[in-house]
Amino acid sequence: MAASSIFFNGRLISVPGSYSEVDASGLESVGLSAAGIVAVLGTGEGGRPVSDIMEPSQFLRANKPEKMRELFRSGDLREVSGMLFEPAKDSAISGGAVEVVAMKVNPSTKSYLTLDNAQGPALELESEDYGAFTKQIKVSISTGTNKGKLIAVEFEDQVESQDDIGGDAMFSLSYDKPTNGWDTMTAQVVAGGSVECEATRAGVAGKDGDVGTPLAAPGVIEVVAGAGDEGLQVTVYGLDGTGAPKAETLTTINGTVVGAQIFAAGDVLGAKVVGTSVGAITVKASPGGATIFTIPSGVNPSQGITFGVTMYVSGSKVTLVSSGASTKDVILVGKGANGAVLLEKITLTGVVSVQSVGNFAEITAFVLGDYEAGQTLTITAQAAKTTPAVQNALLKVVDFFNARFIDSVGGFVAALLTGRTAYPVTQLDVMAVATNILDPAVGEFYADLYAVIEYLNQSNTLIDATAAVGASGGAPSNTVTPQFMDGGSEGTPDFMQYQNALNLLKRTRVNSVVVLTGDPAVHAALDAHCAYMGGIGRSERDGFVGLLNTAQTDVVAKDEIKAQIVDLNTRHLALGLRPSSGTTPLGSALSSQPHSARLFLQGCKRARVLASR
Repeated sequence: MAASSIFFNGRLISVPGSYSEVDASGLESVGLSAAGIVAVLGTGEGGRPVSDIMEPSQFLRANKPEKMRELFRSGDLREVSGMLFEPAKDSAISGGAVEVVAMKVNPSTKSYLTLDNAQGPALELESEDYGAFTKQIKVSISTGTNKGKLIAVEFEDQVESQDDIGGDAMFSLSYDKPTNGWDTMTAQVVAGGSVECEATRAGVAGKDGDVGTPLAAPGVIEVVAGAGDEGLQVTVYGLDGTGAPKAETLTTINGTVVGAQIFAAGDVLGAKVVGTSVGAITVKASPGGATIFTIPSGVNPSQGITFGVTMYVSGSKVTLVSSGASTKDVILVGKGANGAVLLEKITLTGVVSVQSVGNFAEITAFVLGDYEAGQTLTITAQAAKTTPAVQNALLKVVDFFNARFIDSVGGFVAALLTGRTAYPVTQLDVMAVATNILDPAVGEFYADLYAVIEYLNQSNTLIDATAAVGASGGAPSNTVTPQFMDGGSEGTPDFMQYQNALNLLKRTRVNSVVVLTGDPAVHAALDAHCAYMGGIGRSERDGFVGLLNTAQTDVVAKDEIKAQIVDLNTRHLALGLRPSSGTTPLGSALSSQPHSARLFLQGCKRARVLASR
């Protein structure tokens, strides 16, 4: 069994078993007379900040106090959770909020970490939560006990680990080479999820020695067969007067059959018989001219031609290069992407490779009657390429390759090695180099990087993971020492953070808005927000604020109370004061005025403080 451990209920557990924890926080109740949906704007440690929220679906919502305590580690937003939800001791206040929309205004950030493999950046990690404390998260990667990787993520006394992640082949692929098939075959998963195979065939010798007497002048040919060879298909290949490749198929009779295709002088370059002939069949210049080819008896005999068997091509171009100096013509015979016969003349340029113009799906023959017998060709092509939009799951990839196999002949052989038939091919490991799949070699293909990503995103509560841009080579390398994340910060709120939060609140329904700051500018912005929503915003709500002195460092003096009320002059806000703490300054920890949350409770049943001059 794979070794793993987890920190649970105050203990680090490594032994499989059943464990329990009593948590009564879920039994906390919300009063039956709850006042509705309350939005609260303030600071906190942890939780998604307004600066990272674009849509109402991303708002932090809570319908019980313990949910707020899960969202925030500390700060005013955590402190006010009880005040907003729980009924006050005052009998006149029967209930708090039924739901709280928490708008965190300090623009905190996440922490990040990039882990490499031998090819470069492989895995991008980011903390689930926000704030400077996320820089304490550390990640360790080592070799798994049985396979793959052992990953441990730690934060303070919390340890989350999993062993044997990845290391399982997802599918295998091999090319069973028949006679006249590809000589080499490699396969590689490339970026985007395509599986690509590259192939070569070498040593295809010239066959100008098969030509008897070349066609002396432009004209047609005739095929002569004897008794017993009637009804055979004879295909003759060559070039016409424009240099275009042509093929003409004639059905033999006991005697002579004349063709209609006019071939250029010297450009009848190959001929083949489909079937089994009992005697020699000749191809001559017509009428009764010199013999160009003498095709011997046998099964599918030919002259001037070398065949290709399961020489699949990915609907792309084919490259030819001669072993030495040659400018002769070669005719490629094959199939196009639509399955139709495709012929193309290629004029060699010696040891410099030349590429076909047409895109082939398969090569079935090379017509070599013009190519010197002392020379040989090397042919290269992309033999297969899956399309991620079509072959988008493992089973479809396996089916794609197995469709390119002929029983008792050869071709591609693929096997699914996992039960996850619908696994996305885009999550396979991008390979840095191709692997040999020419039988008896069998290539195996993995998804180790995404196995790590899948574990971290589905089973780990501390970090999220994505593949690095351009990642290849599989899972990240082992870490020598635990790697700490970096970049997390708390951020200091300014007026625009509050304003942005109020702007976002225009897009959702709330009954009341509480701002945990004594900043008069924010109070004025809240007043404008409530006035707008009570008018063209068509979602009326009221606001609750707490007052501080002008410097926002201590309790507010009597004359400042009046001045702030006069400045606001609004019916939309209820204003509250923090009880005096003597001459001792309140300090920064109290400057957010959580007593404005208490004012919300009081305002549920009591008359609000109306501003007046």
